[in-house]
Amino acid sequence: MAQALRQVDEDGGGKLLDRLDSIELIGLISSPYEDPVALLCKRLGIDPPRKVNASMGGEMTMRLIHDAAIAIAKGEIGAAAIVGGSMLWWITLSHTISRYRHRIDLRTLAFVNRIAGLLLGSFGAILIAEVIWKGGSF
Repeated sequence: MAQALRQVDEDGGGKLLDRLDSIELIGLISSPYEDPVALLCKRLGIDPPRKVNASMGGEMTMRLIHDAAIAIAKGEIGAAAIVGGSMLWWITLSHTISRYRHRIDLRTLAFVNRIAGLLLGSFGAILIAEVIWKGGSF
């Protein structure tokens, strides 16, 4: 994520990271870090006023983009960065499905749906167990 933001900064003339008022990182299943957005800011050498570790969710990316756009339109913030490793997965998955959908029959689609459901259910169970194990709340 740090490398991607540095590339965006470079593409924008090298002044974007310093102007960030908000950086929001969508929750990572694979992250063992207590505060991933703070670590990201440290790696980038920035300290924006608003730093958020956002929760995971199917619509979270769009919600964060929407909220940032409203805050920018109201003049509350000037620039925001919204990052998350899961975005690459969903973009890749969407692209792959759209590219090969004409080759997928209903039986294959049902199989893929069952596997995806099993994986998502497993991830959910792991996250619930982790919350319980750490003594947290939902």
